[in-house]
Order: sequence, then structure tokens, then C-alpha cells
Amino acid sequence: MAVTLTWGVAAMECFARLAEYQDVVFKVSWTLTALDDTTGNTATTQGMQPVPIDPTVPFTPYEDLTEAQVIGWVQTGLGTALVAQYEADVTNQVDPEIIFPPLPWVPPAPPPPDPTPPDPTPEPDPAPVVTANESSTGATTEAVASTK
Repeated sequence: MAVTLTWGVAAMECFARLAEYQDVVFKVSWTLTALDDTTGNTATTQGMQPVPIDPTVPFTPYEDLTEAQVIGWVQTGLGTALVAQYEADVTNQVDPEIIFPPLPWVPPAPPPPDPTPPDPTPEPDPAPVVTANESSTGATTEAVASTK
């Protein structure tokens, strides 16, 4: 799933006149939007970033500013770590990692028993063998032979 991040500028606050310059930007209202290219889901975060006025940097007249230049000011002011955090947060809003942990108050289910093969079906005992014996008295008796 691909997520596209877009930084934007919503507004800029300016001093009408500062020294010999007009419309001097001192604060930027910015947005960061994440778009999930697969689902079309979007998430946006926004903020305000002060812009330092640095006399050692050449002044760019207001009408000559570009969005890329102003976003550069914002990201420089935020710093690399905070920019990365904002981008990760907004990305996670459109492409969250979803898990289903067990409920903490429910004891865990016992593990299933090991699959052991069932005992083989015992072979049936053979039918007992009956034999007739004659005793010395001539009486016939029956004896049951053991199969073991």
C-alpha cells in the first residue's frame, strides 16, 4: 500500500513593513496530508511555525516566494526528527497496523493437545478352542484352551 505525503501552506502572517521591507513573513500555517493511493483514505495534520527573520539571508519579496521555499522554512524550523514524526503519525492514520491482542482479563486458552495417533485397534481374541477329554472313569469333560 503506497501513501503519498503532501506538505502545504495554508496561510502566512506578515509584518506589513519591517525596516525597508514590506510583507515580511514571520509565521506560517502549514498542513501535511497523507493519501492512501489504494483506498483513497486521507488524513491531515496542521500547525503553525514561526519563521525567524535572519538579516544574513537575502530577503525574498512576498510576491516572489514559492510554496517549496516556504515549506523548506517550515521543515527547517521543525527539524528533521519532528518532520519525520509528523509524517509517520499522519501515515499511520491512513495505513494503521491493526492487531487483536487477547483481552487482559480473560485467561489464555489452554494449548491444544498434541496430535498423537490413536492406539491401533486391538485384534480380536481368537475364539476359544473347546476339546473333549475322557477321564479314566469314562466321563467326558470339556476343557477350554487358553489362547495365550
